[in-house]
Amino acid sequence: MPTIVGNALARMGDKLRETERIDLLQNLVWAKDKKAYDDVVRLAHAICGTPIALITMVGAREQWIQSKFGISINSTPREVSFCQHTLCMTRDEYLLVEDTLLSSKFCLNPLVTGSPFIRFYLGFPIISPEGVNVGALCVIDTVPRTMTDDQRDALRVLRDHVSTYLSTPIPAREKVWLWLRGLWELLKRKVLAVADRKG
Repeated sequence: MPTIVGNALARMGDKLRETERIDLLQNLVWAKDKKAYDDVVRLAHAICGTPIALITMVGAREQWIQSKFGISINSTPREVSFCQHTLCMTRDEYLLVEDTLLSSKFCLNPLVTGSPFIRFYLGFPIISPEGVNVGALCVIDTVPRTMTDDQRDALRVLRDHVSTYLSTPIPAREKVWLWLRGLWELLKRKVLAVADRKG
C-alpha cells in the first residue's frame, strides 16, 4: 500500500480549485531558471541515493518534467503520473510507495510495468506562492527500498526551497541559486571524501 502521510486521501476527489490551479501554471516562471532546479534534483539524488530525481509540474492532461536526474523523458500523461497524487496534499504531507508491485493502486501502472520500471517513489508537493500545489519534488528507484527520517526531512527542505524560489522575485533568484550551488559543492566534497576513505 502507498503511504500518504496526513489526511490527503480524504481530499483526493476534491477538484474545487483545479481550474484555478491550471490557470496558475501558465503564469509560473520555470524554464529560465533551470540551473537552480537542476541543482535541487542532483542534491535529492545524492542525499537519498536514488538513481532518479525529478521536479515535475502537473497540468490538466500531462505531467511536465521541469528538471531531472537519471532519466531522459520530458513528460508523461497525467493519468499515469505518481506526482498527481500530491496535488491534494498539504505542505507537511508526502506520498511514499516503498514497493509498487505490492500496491494495488500502482502495480499495473505503465511506468511500473514498463520504462522507467518504478519500484519506489517518494514525493513532496511543490506549492506556489498562492498556496496552490503545482507539482512535486520526487525521488524514484527501480528496486524496493525505504528512506530514513533524515532523508525524508532533507527532501522536504529541498522542496521548501523550490517553493520559496517560485515566490522569489526574478532579480533576487540568483542569491537562492548561489546558496544551492554552495550546498551541492559541499555535499559533493563530503561524498568524495567518504569514497576515498572506503577506497
